[in-house]
Amino acid sequence: LYWKPITHTTLYRTKASTIREGFPSGDFSAATKATQDLGIFGFHDGLDADRDGGLYLTDVEKGAIQWRAADGTKTWLSPQGGMIWPDAVIAGRTGIYVLTTQVHLLPFVNDGK
Repeated sequence: LYWKPITHTTLYRTKASTIREGFPSGDFSAATKATQDLGIFGFHDGLDADRDGGLYLTDVEKGAIQWRAADGTKTWLSPQGGMIWPDAVIAGRTGIYVLTTQVHLLPFVNDGK
């Protein structure tokens, strides 16, 4: 299981089985100890994984899609600034799909314009 708090820049990973094992007793100390800090990744809204262990992350601040390979290397899949508010990403069999929300451009946020 990968996650990143939306207001922070660090990406984390924990085995889902470790979390499930804590549910019967409510003791998640093993999951806490097993959580890995994968480093700084930027301000992301959405993420998805592919079948090969790659992780796709939307970067709202940079307007781009970032990819983390299973070996931990990172690269940009789209030019920084190429998208306005990339909000969600879905990894499909033949490519990725990106939803750009652009809420900040709606009239109710811009004095009706």
